[in-house]
Amino acid sequence: MRLERNGAPVEAGRDKADCEAEGTDEEAAQLSLDEIYAFVAEAAADELAFLMDGVAMNRAISEEGLRGEYGLQVGRKMAQRSTVNLFGEDRATGIIAAAAAASDARMAGSAMPVMTTAGSGNQGIACTLPVIALAERIGA
Repeated sequence: MRLERNGAPVEAGRDKADCEAEGTDEEAAQLSLDEIYAFVAEAAADELAFLMDGVAMNRAISEEGLRGEYGLQVGRKMAQRSTVNLFGEDRATGIIAAAAAASDARMAGSAMPVMTTAGSGNQGIACTLPVIALAERIGA
C-alpha cells in the first residue's frame, strides 16, 4: 500500500506501538515527589515555559467542549446550571466538568491540539485539566 498527497509519496508516520516501545525514562520513573518538587522549584522559568503552552492548549479544548455539542457532552451537562442540577455547583464538579468537556471534544473529533502525557492526549487532559481548573477557581 502506498499513501500519496498531490502525487508525492507521504512518509509513513510512527505507530503508537512504536512510541510505547521506546519505554520510559528509567531515571525519571524512580524520582520521588520531593525530588520532582525540588527540580520544579529550582528550574529556570524558561525551562518550564512550555508547560504554559500546554495549559493554554488544554484549557482551550476544555472551553470548546463546554461550548460545543461533542459526543455525549458529559462535561457540558455537568457544567450546565438548571433547575434540576444532579451534580451540584461545587469546585469538584467544575473541575470534573472541565476535564470531561476536553475529553468529549477530543474523542468526538475536535482537531484542536492537546498537551500529551506519555504520548496520550487523554492522559494529558486527565493530568493537567484538574490542576488548571482548580488553580483558576482558587485564583492561583
